[in-house]
Amino acid sequence: IEILGILMSLVTAGAQAARRKAAVTKSKAMIAGLETAIAMYQADMGAYPPSGNQPLVHALSTDPNDPDWTGPYQEFKQDELVDGALIDAWGKPYVYVSTNGEPHV
Repeated sequence: IEILGILMSLVTAGAQAARRKAAVTKSKAMIAGLETAIAMYQADMGAYPPSGNQPLVHALSTDPNDPDWTGPYQEFKQDELVDGALIDAWGKPYVYVSTNGEPHV
């Protein structure tokens, strides 16, 4: 029984480490995708999307009826959004701040 307990603890520890690594990898991939989408949006619209998580999601995925907009720049899955906000692998919302050339306040 003790041997089984030791083996179970080793398997559990390995699985937890793999889940943590997967969460970090998923979040890095999402951030890289957002960087690309934001750059494409800026190139088309001449300014970065407005600050805030939900305004960013809306700007990248919803046509504002502007002829310069050639999106959607990024599509989001329903399991990535909570109340319209993009969440990371730990369930926390991403933070996006755009100054559009203005100084930070």
